[in-house]
Amino acid sequence: MRPELTFDSGSWHGFFTDDRAYPGRPAGQQWKLDVHLAFVIHSSDYRSFFGFGTDEIGEFQFTEGRVRAGAVSYFKQYSTHTVTYHGQQRGHMMSGRWFLTDFPWVQGGWSLWPHVQN
Repeated sequence: MRPELTFDSGSWHGFFTDDRAYPGRPAGQQWKLDVHLAFVIHSSDYRSFFGFGTDEIGEFQFTEGRVRAGAVSYFKQYSTHTVTYHGQQRGHMMSGRWFLTDFPWVQGGWSLWPHVQN
């Protein structure tokens, strides 16, 4: 039996990596992001979530977020394109792989964790 999910609504931080290289930015370099997430509890092993934030690409929204039995999925919607995210719960964080919804060969990794105030 999986432990109860511990994700809380609020400020989260993280990064994504891009498997492609750019001028001045090697493949796999981290791109930082900040997001505010709101979780809705449906059961001990299922939460949905949505949110909004910014990263080095621009402003975005998280839509159709789900954490079920440790599996994570959501969409990251920019004004110009959508990114599909899949991954796993890893303790208090989430991580996995992403791909551009319209160009699935464009992909990379990601990680998110809650902001901890000292």
